[in-house]
Amino acid sequence: MKFALLSSLALYFIFSCSSPDNTAETLTIITGQVSDFSKVSEHNELNIKFRDPVAGDQVFSGTLDSTGFFRMELDVEYPREFQLNYSGYLQYFIYPGDSLHFEIDGLCWSKISETRAEEYAYYTVGGTSEAMNRNVALFTSVFQDSLSQWAILDSVVRGSGPMEFRAFVDERTMDRQDFVGSFSLKHEASEDFRDLAQRKITIAGWSDLIMYCWHKPSRENLDRVEFIQTLPDAYFSFLDEWVREDRSYLMNSDFEHFVQQYQMILDQLVPLDTQQYYQDIWQEDFARAAAYRPRYYMEAETGYARDLLIATYYYSLLDAKYYEKIKDIVDTSQIADDRARALVAEKYSYEKDLFENMVFTDGTHFGEITEAENFFDILIEKYPDKVIYVDYWATWCSPCMNEMPYAKKIKKEFEGKDVVFVYLANRCEDDAWKA
Repeated sequence: MKFALLSSLALYFIFSCSSPDNTAETLTIITGQVSDFSKVSEHNELNIKFRDPVAGDQVFSGTLDSTGFFRMELDVEYPREFQLNYSGYLQYFIYPGDSLHFEIDGLCWSKISETRAEEYAYYTVGGTSEAMNRNVALFTSVFQDSLSQWAILDSVVRGSGPMEFRAFVDERTMDRQDFVGSFSLKHEASEDFRDLAQRKITIAGWSDLIMYCWHKPSRENLDRVEFIQTLPDAYFSFLDEWVREDRSYLMNSDFEHFVQQYQMILDQLVPLDTQQYYQDIWQEDFARAAAYRPRYYMEAETGYARDLLIATYYYSLLDAKYYEKIKDIVDTSQIADDRARALVAEKYSYEKDLFENMVFTDGTHFGEITEAENFFDILIEKYPDKVIYVDYWATWCSPCMNEMPYAKKIKKEFEGKDVVFVYLANRCEDDAWKA
């Protein structure tokens, strides 16, 4: 790890610890009340999820008390969308320092919602951003129910050449932008809402155009890399619309998905002989192969977009528990943006501490399973008369890693009882899954 990590990490903690006024400004409170909670008391947990282009899904969990009330305090750095996950996944918006309150109808668990609008009907939001969130909820329900027609989009993918599909998406994006304008006028929406909605439409169009690069070859049994590399330059001209230094895209949760997709497209545009070379050395020299991508992004992109790509790449490798393999090639001096650099620095420090201080509890057994045919028979024979909880996961599986804290919570609840917990790590090296 280069010296830049240590300096940026020091700055990050100095800033965090020496600026109490800043913390007070970003402290955000979310409360809520579920009606008729006694009838749905088994549903006593919810979470708030932010999507970050560098750190991925950031999930904060809360527990409802016996009356159905919850309260969460979060440090929100900048205005952004978030998901409230209780009976469904509903999109809202929050400013630093906000105080939001949700009234949730307990009937949300007993009735099936066929549209997003019906789901939102069970939730009423109040507080400092009530008007903004009323429009966000209404627009999101309309956008997802009426404007996103995946079956139609798939048929267009199948029947269109690249520039035909590009024209289709461009026209649809213009229609959607017109809808944002009329919606904003009708509901007297704020300028912040209009900007948020217009970016959402724009990002959705970009994502659909990138999606075509994957779906078209898969639908027609074409070589994906060859297909992408032979697309006309004019097809990708939509990327010129992306103002690379504009950080306001961070307010939109969809931006995280777009950055991931764009990163994959860039990777496919690497010359075929270069791709093959690094694939060949990946197993024997992981660090050398891994070091290529940041250098490539430095040449392929500029400004904040370059910072995001490099930071996302380093963060994802660290999150996949490859610290031991990449510890000497992570170079945060390549990342100019303070926040992106700090996120990588913090993640590096966390994974370093985790790796160097691995502690295994008594009764932990390590073993490699190569013949799985009789595995469960062996488990039952080894632990007769016990309940066996099997968790099938992987270090490279983001949902698996997000779920791990809940798995640990379940294990703790059954501690001392006749329950055995078995964790099967799929295609993970020892250093990764032990960490």
